[in-house]
Amino acid sequence: MKPEFVRQTEQPLFPQTFWDRPTVRRRAGRLLLVGGQRQRFDLVQAVYQVAEAAGIGECQAVMPDSLRRVAGEAEFARLVPAAPSGSLGKAALGELLAIAPDFDALVIGLNLTNNAETAVMVESLVTELELPIVLTDEAIEAVKFHPALITGNPRALVVTTMAGLFALANHHHMPIAIKPGAGVVAKIAIVEQLAAMSACSYLVCDGEILVAADGQISLTPLAAELGQLPAAAIGVAATLWLQQRAKPFAGLTSAAFVLAEMLRSLDPPSTNLSYTQLTAAIRQTLKRLEAAAE
Repeated sequence: MKPEFVRQTEQPLFPQTFWDRPTVRRRAGRLLLVGGQRQRFDLVQAVYQVAEAAGIGECQAVMPDSLRRVAGEAEFARLVPAAPSGSLGKAALGELLAIAPDFDALVIGLNLTNNAETAVMVESLVTELELPIVLTDEAIEAVKFHPALITGNPRALVVTTMAGLFALANHHHMPIAIKPGAGVVAKIAIVEQLAAMSACSYLVCDGEILVAADGQISLTPLAAELGQLPAAAIGVAATLWLQQRAKPFAGLTSAAFVLAEMLRSLDPPSTNLSYTQLTAAIRQTLKRLEAAAE
């Protein structure tokens, strides 16, 4: 039996999403990014730039103070005590739990390390905070021994690749079999199977974008691979999902359309962009979509 899904191509399935977007920054959502490790915060910075381009009201990051010399006094970042490894861990947990309620949603899993202290921190944030949380591949790995913290959380959004989705299914000991040549239908079947046992929502990037939320699945083809630009998917999805919390399927499917349309706007479609070029393309794409929705 083939899985049921809706396909989104040259026109958005939910154009009203772009008409309904907040026009005042203070109503456009506050997003907190949790990540970074010693000497590295490139993905944190990139998601910050993309979320700003996508129209988030405010975006800040919490990173370990082991980055002080590298990050300097970055305006968007708060530095908290690092674990001995230079990553975020138990030493930062108290401050994170105090800071997070001032925001509307968190993104966890940007430049995180794979160690026991970081896993404890991620598990504690997911367990103790009653906030919408966006989780990436790194967060999936961090809680691999307790995957239900992700899949059982109705306030969670997983932004991942097919490889990350396979990892999450494996953590649940869920058998996956893909027949040779099955292609996108097999991918949709896997998403459908995992979504059926999950309370969370999914946005999965591969050669296309698959969204699963509210018991529905959408497929949005891409003109080029998005896999090299994880920050684009995370930043755009987090922003539109947060701004459309009452309609997560519409918000995420619209985020997929923004990413697909952004790639189509490039000549030729390419992911070989600087983040300055990427954020400019996202802003221009959203501007066109909002104008078309009026």
